Amino acid sequence: MRNAGIIAAVVRTVLAGPYPALVQAGANWYLLVPPAEYDAHRHRYDRIGDAPRTEWYRDGEYLSRQDCRDARVAKTREAERLGRKRLDADDFYHVQAWAMRHGRCFSGTALRERH
Repeated sequence: MRNAGIIAAVVRTVLAGPYPALVQAGANWYLLVPPAEYDAHRHRYDRIGDAPRTEWYRDGEYLSRQDCRDARVAKTREAERLGRKRLDADDFYHVQAWAMRHGRCFSGTALRERH
């Protein structure tokens, strides 16, 4: 039983990672988006355009490819809308919109084959 805590910690770490190391059985499609980083000196978010896909983040899980694409479009539009507000002084929504535009939907099968 001592190992149960260690196993739970490892599973939480893997599931919290940027790349879907474990693909859940219920979802067939995953929206992956490129990462961004916060520049504390400039107080702004910057996009990381050349990040390898293994560093992209899972932004959603969907039952179909079309559901994933529709969600990407909706999330892009919402981030673009919020990026036009004064609330976006640090470019968070501007960079989020960029990430969504460059995000891609991957099947669970394709992700499993990569690892």
